[in-house]
Amino acid sequence: MDKLSIKEAADLHTLVEELDIKIAIITAMWKRPEVFRLFAMQVQYLQFIYGANRIQCFVAGSEGKASETAAIDYGFTYIEHENKPISKKLDAACQLAREWNPDYCLMLGSDDLVGVTMMEMYLREARENKTDYLYTLDCYFYDIVSKKSLYWGGYRASNNRGHACGAGRMLSNKLMEAMDWTPWKPAYTNARLDGLLDTAMDYQMAGVEHTKKAFNLRDENAYMVDIKSSTNMTPFRKWDNTDFIDSAPMLASAFPQHISHEILTCTE
Repeated sequence: MDKLSIKEAADLHTLVEELDIKIAIITAMWKRPEVFRLFAMQVQYLQFIYGANRIQCFVAGSEGKASETAAIDYGFTYIEHENKPISKKLDAACQLAREWNPDYCLMLGSDDLVGVTMMEMYLREARENKTDYLYTLDCYFYDIVSKKSLYWGGYRASNNRGHACGAGRMLSNKLMEAMDWTPWKPAYTNARLDGLLDTAMDYQMAGVEHTKKAFNLRDENAYMVDIKSSTNMTPFRKWDNTDFIDSAPMLASAFPQHISHEILTCTE
């Protein structure tokens, strides 16, 4: 569970100090300021646990002063970029991170919240095996309109079974360098891929030799939660590996109390 005791937090902090690993969180923001606030609060919590010198967030925004102020107020590094194509916008944030020279880049939407248990899981793999590409097969969702949550068990079709979940991909410095820190570049000249960012990144990585490791969040009792604000959750029922779950217990397991409370009471 992600509500850590003081000793557990100290142990995790020591782990990262021993690793001397720097993680750049890469994201792009567009509208939904309250959802971005939830994302930023959880990033700050990760910085509290692991050290702000170990985790930095690099944000590309497209709303001028409004998005710049929102990012900088949380201590994030910001770059202004037109919202489309989104591939170039995300790669602009990667170029910012490149200057910091992180050991890994964690790719997140600005509505994706990563729990400490998931971060710890990734860091252990990075420490022990220096794996280039870490990713999850499943994900959790929470809708702030309906207050409903669901668990998605991952892709099941014959053509995509075992594929990575879009959010929460973590790439090593070596892998990023091999792609010139433009992991979404295949979408630059293919408008279709700009709407299929996961596929664009897969195409780019296919040409680079790398090691990889997949994780199942439910099996590991770890959490990444995608916050929805205007999506009807019912269509997710069409997958036989998708189940509605109780929101409050899931969020309490995923995040510290003050953040789970903010999520449950968010009314954007």
